[in-house]
Amino acid sequence: MYAVAGLFNGFQHAFAFVRDSALPLSSILYCTNNFTATPINTLWFVALMAALQGLLAFVGTVATNAIDTMSITAAYAIPTFAQLAFNNDFKPGAFNFGFFN
Repeated sequence: MYAVAGLFNGFQHAFAFVRDSALPLSSILYCTNNFTATPINTLWFVALMAALQGLLAFVGTVATNAIDTMSITAAYAIPTFAQLAFNNDFKPGAFNFGFFN
């Protein structure tokens, strides 16, 4: 059940990035199936990436933990760096951290 929830969550995030053309090959991944009206290419892309990460379990837990740690660090560091380093028009919403935003 945990794997299905992880795939579903990954699919939602990937679809949002593909929809906004934030991923490479977004034009290919965004193609929708005519019968189901879903972006099936994005679903298969997420499933393939999850399977590749699952293969790391055969290498060892150290490799899996290293990849996970680097991914989480990059997920927080890249947007923070981009906001601080580049000129942007970011406008805080109703819930914000004031100066720390």
